[in-house]
Amino acid sequence: MTWRPICLQDAHRPQLAAHWAALPDDERARLFGRAMPAAELPDYADCIDFSVEPVFAVLHPVLDIIAAVHCRRLDRRIEAAVSVAPLARYQGLEMLLMQRAISHAYDCGAGVLAFRGSAPAEGFL
Repeated sequence: MTWRPICLQDAHRPQLAAHWAALPDDERARLFGRAMPAAELPDYADCIDFSVEPVFAVLHPVLDIIAAVHCRRLDRRIEAAVSVAPLARYQGLEMLLMQRAISHAYDCGAGVLAFRGSAPAEGFL
């Protein structure tokens, strides 16, 4: 199957929160930099301004969002937080989303691009 990331819109917020909530607790902590309870994720998703901080995602026709990258801009730096559902790993989705984040950073003229991932490094790529 060929995967293509899409740019999420407001209607995708509940799916995005559900995707993050489905990640194991330790992976959510790596992704958000702290232990983020599942109950806080809908509010977090609601606060994202997609016009400034795009989220690119891969959608499965049955499972909804299976991988996402949130590109958060901080001055001339972009922090890209990549998350992939455990059942969707080892299919190249991490690399696909990292490439999309790199393109976004280049288009924005960002001087620095930093990646953060939900999966442990050995299971990430």
